[in-house]
Amino acid sequence: MPASITIRSSYLTGYSDCPRKVAAHIIPDEIKVLGYDFPIQPKGIGSIVGNAAHLAAATYMQDKLSHGELTLNKNDGLDVAITEFRKEIVDGAIFDDTTPSKNDGESQLKILNNAFFHTVCPVIIPLFVENRFTAKLSDDWFLSGAPDVVTADSVPDWKFGRIARAHYQQVGGYKLLIDNCLSTDIRKGTVYSIPRTPLKKQFAGVAIKEYDVDACARSAFAVYNHIKRDVELFRETGDPECFLANRSSMLCTPKYCQCYGTAWCELSI
Repeated sequence: MPASITIRSSYLTGYSDCPRKVAAHIIPDEIKVLGYDFPIQPKGIGSIVGNAAHLAAATYMQDKLSHGELTLNKNDGLDVAITEFRKEIVDGAIFDDTTPSKNDGESQLKILNNAFFHTVCPVIIPLFVENRFTAKLSDDWFLSGAPDVVTADSVPDWKFGRIARAHYQQVGGYKLLIDNCLSTDIRKGTVYSIPRTPLKKQFAGVAIKEYDVDACARSAFAVYNHIKRDVELFRETGDPECFLANRSSMLCTPKYCQCYGTAWCELSI
């Protein structure tokens, strides 16, 4: 009997970019038992900065949820972010041109935290903060996700990446989850992009994008079904080609993909 599978909403957007890469995260044990293996990589500095900024954001949102208003100041969140950043960086990190050093990372966190505190915090009234929802959508297949927050009618999400990307399927996945788990009628999906920016460049501020959540949910469910079909075929054949490999992806580099240069993705060898 095949094991049940839980697909994270955050994987849905990435699967559209490169199924082979995301499959290694969804069913790693089933892939490794066939003899494929992946190197353990240090975390990218972008991920470390983003995680720290998210933790500060969650601290503010939890404070608003607990007290009905924001009682913290921006230094409270910054302290949380810097502490998390220093803890994560101890084990090493892959730096990049945007964040070439630890000091740059901490300075960028001050900018990201300040922008979130003044631009995003005042407009969000959270009902749930990073609450994980799981829904059984078919057979032994589950969808799971932890939205940054859920409000009375929306799923706001914040991104601290260097480049603002589209997140249609992730937003749609959250819509599917909330429709299955809560009585809340989600009508809006808003993504706040707060870019990690080189210190020598001017910070562009917060970019806000509104998504059609119903269209996003349809797309998310379509990708979910593609993953289901691909995994079921792989279970029958053991053939990596069940998952398309996108060598044209911007993330197809050893810095961003653990599959790069391995037998699991022979096009990259």
